Amino acid sequence: MVGQGGAAGRALQPEMTVPEPNRTPPLLQLECEEQHITVAITQKKPNVNFEKITLKKTVGPDDLSPYVLRHCANGLAGPLSTVFNTYLIVMLVHKKLSKSDPGNYRPMSLLSVKLVAEEVRRHFHHLNLLSNRQFSFISFRSTSNLPLLLSRDWQDALENGLDTLVIALDIVGAFDRVWHGGLLEKFRAKGIEGKLLLLLADYHRGRTLRVVVNGQTSRDFPIEASVPQGSVLGSILGNVYIDDLLQHMPVVSAYADDCTLLCSYPRQDSQRAVQRVNQQLELILRRSTRNTSDGDIPFPGGRPSSEWTLTKHLRFDKHFNNCARKASLRVSALRRLTRFFDYSEILTLYEALIRPYLEYSFQSWMSGAPESPQW
Repeated sequence: MVGQGGAAGRALQPEMTVPEPNRTPPLLQLECEEQHITVAITQKKPNVNFEKITLKKTVGPDDLSPYVLRHCANGLAGPLSTVFNTYLIVMLVHKKLSKSDPGNYRPMSLLSVKLVAEEVRRHFHHLNLLSNRQFSFISFRSTSNLPLLLSRDWQDALENGLDTLVIALDIVGAFDRVWHGGLLEKFRAKGIEGKLLLLLADYHRGRTLRVVVNGQTSRDFPIEASVPQGSVLGSILGNVYIDDLLQHMPVVSAYADDCTLLCSYPRQDSQRAVQRVNQQLELILRRSTRNTSDGDIPFPGGRPSSEWTLTKHLRFDKHFNNCARKASLRVSALRRLTRFFDYSEILTLYEALIRPYLEYSFQSWMSGAPESPQW
């Protein structure tokens, strides 16, 4: 173990473990009769994915140019469909707070197992196995859908003369403390069996963590929990692990591990509503413990966290003004640089640095007053 790399590894490794990681998970009831047991990788599937590659993307860690992959798709699809290997690289991405604290970094996987993810996602969608109150990494859903739907429910409650109690929960280490045994059992309950389940098990087996800081490399630390973040398969793994919480608690909606508990009630029943909410929170707390004697597979514990850009009138004016301010500053900067660039370069800078601020959660602009944006 060497210097800063070893210190970072020692700080990160305890975040990716659970008590008794090799214990046998409780047997869960099957949620469907149809089983998905294998992934058939034909020559057509890699070929189709290669043809969709954007040529403007940078070269990946394998040093293969997107241009080569796209224009040599026919020649590469055959060998790759025969040799179905998995290549794993993990990099550290800063999350928040001090960059000198190793605990503020998140391991991100650069692994792309798109073909496996597509098969699993298709199985879940076909049989409707995931909760419709999960809004992350689901087709035709985005970050803007959940706050818009929640604000609509709040407005409906106000129009009906009801009060609304809202609690936001951020599940600490939701992706870092996923118990592999419990995760695989949840996949089995959802119809993932045979070679496909073995592939998912092998995907997590024997994973290690190594940290490089300023050229100093740590030793390999075993990873006993967590799912790789940054890969298309990692998002599905996280959704499956938290899905039973949403299935058993219809008052909870979620974007990944960010859960929102909602309760509308007549004002005269406020005490009863508080009791119901406390019961729901107690259920979440019980399910986050490590005791599996009741047959449940636990998920990591939660802590309260709330940060909304809604006004007291349930409007997104603060969000609009924030977007307008950021876009306006960048427009002013770009205007001062116009004499240095031609039209196509200016358009590229606009699309990359300004337009995303206006397009993010664009559906919320429909709920704002005409005078909302303050340019």
